[in-house]
Order: sequence, then C-alpha cells, then structure tokens
Amino acid sequence: MPRCPTTIDDALVILAVVLDPSRHSYTGSTRLFAGSEQTWFHGLAIARYGRDSNDGEAYLFYCDETWETENDCSYSTIEEAVADAARQFGVSRLDWEQVSWPFDQTPDTACISTRQVFDGGHPILHAQHFEDDHSWVFICGTTSSAESAMLVAMNEAYKRDPSLAFISDLPPGWSADRADVDSPWLRRQTSA
Repeated sequence: MPRCPTTIDDALVILAVVLDPSRHSYTGSTRLFAGSEQTWFHGLAIARYGRDSNDGEAYLFYCDETWETENDCSYSTIEEAVADAARQFGVSRLDWEQVSWPFDQTPDTACISTRQVFDGGHPILHAQHFEDDHSWVFICGTTSSAESAMLVAMNEAYKRDPSLAFISDLPPGWSADRADVDSPWLRRQTSA
C-alpha cells in the first residue's frame, strides 16, 4: 500500500492517518455520499491549498487505498478537521502522522520558547503567531521571565510537540491556548 503523498488534488497534505478497523470505527455522526452512502475509507488526510496561514480552509480528504479522494469536507482550521475525524471515526490526536512541514516558515526559522519546555519537559500550552514579523512563540505558560526565554528552531519545537501542526494555520495576530496536551487548542485574535 502506498504512503500518503505530499499532495492530493493539488493541495498540500499536512497530516494523514490510515484507518485501522481494530482502533477506528465509523460512528455515523456524519453521513457522506458519492452515489451511495460511504461508511469506510482507507485513510484520512488533512490538507491546505497553500502553505501560508492566510491561505484559507483546511480540508479533510476521505481517501481510498491509492490516496485518491473519495469525498472531502472543508473546515476553518486544521484543529476543526482533527476534531471531526475524531467524531466521525474515533481518530485519536496521536494517530495523525506528519506528511509535510506544516508551517509557512522554514523548519530552521527561530522561534521563542522557554527553558521550562526544553530543559524541564513542560508541555507547550500557549502559542502565538505575531502579526508584525510572523514570528512564533511556543511556551508552557508557567513563566514570563526573560531569563527563561530561549531561541530555538521551529523544527525543534515541532519535534518536542507534533500537535503544533494542529495550529500551524494560526493566522498572524492570533494566539492559541490549551489546558493540557490532550485538550484542543482554543484560538483567539490578539491584535486587530
């Protein structure tokens, strides 16, 4: 069986999951039709038409064994697509695998984090995408001390927490918070 390609229908695939009948099941929460009702797919892929966080919607592609799209739904955010896949098939947040680099900055672009995250093992619970320079902050929220701040490459933050892909489409001027690593990200606009 082929691995999920980096593009499907000319959209950049960010995340994918192969549905496993021993772990995933069709819940019937959403009914999909293409001639007749569709209740099972080989895999799901979350994709965007463009890498820039201002490029618009995220798409959940329902795919056959060759990763051809059998159906799709559009969402405002990647996080919404992830939540709907959980609702429709019981796909865990941990089931998703990275297919393409999810951010509109390169992997070696510097971002701000804290020693608590990188040296102390604290989870990333707050992210911010600044409007003025499109930089990012990934912190735990336990400190605001300048002495705790550190510059790291975005790919190092992403390696520490792959669920950052769920907010890689966060527009500049927005932030996202979550209660813990198992909770969904809650987004809010931080600048007008």
